[in-house]
Amino acid sequence: MKKLILALAIVAMAAIAQEQTFKFPGWDCKDMAVIQQQTALAPDDYKVSMAMLTDFAQNGTPETIEAVYTRVDAVISAINPDYSDAAKINYTKQFAKRLKMDAAAIKQYCINNPSSRDLYIALADNTDWGYQRVADCLLKYSYPANYVIRAVGYLNRQAIALDKDDAEVLDLLKKLNRVFSANLIKDKEVWGGVVAQIRTMMETYK
Repeated sequence: MKKLILALAIVAMAAIAQEQTFKFPGWDCKDMAVIQQQTALAPDDYKVSMAMLTDFAQNGTPETIEAVYTRVDAVISAINPDYSDAAKINYTKQFAKRLKMDAAAIKQYCINNPSSRDLYIALADNTDWGYQRVADCLLKYSYPANYVIRAVGYLNRQAIALDKDDAEVLDLLKKLNRVFSANLIKDKEVWGGVVAQIRTMMETYK
């Protein structure tokens, strides 16, 4: 009997813990009770997303990416007036993609308002813009190693698909090698695979 009571207590505690664990409700959620509950549980890196979800639920989903920026600007400024415009632009692109807005409109917004978030948009683009934007982002901004590996693989595939000149591709790879080889000092285990991938590709273009 004691074992049964203990087992039931453990199950009950696990259920309570699960209820108190943050779970993003999804961008289609309009249930304010659920949104408020999860907002209270949200870690710091989800605070803006939950604030935006609250705004969308209360005021409707914006229909254009420009409208997304207007709403982002208002919500984020209320949370922290010191947020940079670059951060607001990044959030605008992120939320526009999450809301499944027109890809062409998001791309044009990226062209008009370049930022670090463009990498994630450009990886889904098979045009010359996508290739050039991914290359520029890797050279200008910082990203996690797993995304860098994905981006370098994308550049290799697109260089073939777009029939890029070998000398041009090799020049880009040399620049990327210089940028990411410097990260080996910080964490060789994390960045070793990235550098190895770039250097292997360089050999194929010599």
